[in-house]
Amino acid sequence: MTLRELRAAHPSLFYAQDWFSDEPFMDVAVPEIGRDRRAPTGAERFTGRHRGSEMPRAATFAQLYVADPKNPIWTKHYFWCADVDRLGQRVFVGSNGCGLEIHRHIAITDRFGVAVWATAT
Repeated sequence: MTLRELRAAHPSLFYAQDWFSDEPFMDVAVPEIGRDRRAPTGAERFTGRHRGSEMPRAATFAQLYVADPKNPIWTKHYFWCADVDRLGQRVFVGSNGCGLEIHRHIAITDRFGVAVWATAT
């Protein structure tokens, strides 16, 4: 099953957003989760030692969320995923209390800044 299929099958469990509709990670097949697989019990700080390939995919988190959406872990933490968008920005998931959100972390570069206007003299 893919993340796209999970969202289509359970629309009320997902926060209404669609920035990711054309992202390839939405269509990656994820193996079925065994009955013994449960939602995470916590989260640790994301550091440089973590590699994306070692983290679950967004679809895996979505499957766990669909199986247990009332688990408080979803509103307590956001979880980094192995997935990245087309620009290489890391995907993360969590619930805001209104459904599972799917976001991406925009890396701050020198391109970002605060607007400045010259004053008239």
